[in-house]
Amino acid sequence: MCYKDENSRFGLGSFKPLGGAYAVASLLQKQIATHQGDRTPDISELIAGRHRHITSDITVTAATDGNHGRSVAWGAQLFGCRCIIFIHETVTNAREHAIAHYGAEVIRTPGTFDDAVRKAAETAKIEGWHVIPDTTDGTLIDAPRNVMQGYTLMAAEAIDQLPDNQIPTHLFLQAGVGGMAPCHLRAILANFC
Repeated sequence: MCYKDENSRFGLGSFKPLGGAYAVASLLQKQIATHQGDRTPDISELIAGRHRHITSDITVTAATDGNHGRSVAWGAQLFGCRCIIFIHETVTNAREHAIAHYGAEVIRTPGTFDDAVRKAAETAKIEGWHVIPDTTDGTLIDAPRNVMQGYTLMAAEAIDQLPDNQIPTHLFLQAGVGGMAPCHLRAILANFC
């Protein structure tokens, strides 16, 4: 049995940083390319702050129960844009503080996770912010696709870390909203079928 431990990933204790932060980076790359005449900066330029004059005027937002919001906030802090995270009324104070630790403004909304999702989308539309969801209702496609694309790194690492000539017979994954599982399935199919 092999186990892929994501506990130390970027100090956030989850695989989630691969998704939300990657989606933030992808959005910022696209915005910078549009601003600068289609030259897309690489991630190292974002990390180095070479485009802060553009990214500092961009706001990203998401709704979360915790880890996705931390990932988006961490990515926004790392790449230099503003971040507003919506949480619902039953999210713990510890999770709220963990998100705020990465520089995000956290807005607690009444109701459920779905209510926080609606409030984030409504506010983003009014304010001109960019929504970075980890799931979609079919209206936003690019950001959730980029979240999933970020998760593919974990799948590739898991395959690379398998002992030589070992083909997995079973794969157990946490499901959550379902964005991580398809990445692993695709990697397994591409490498072993």
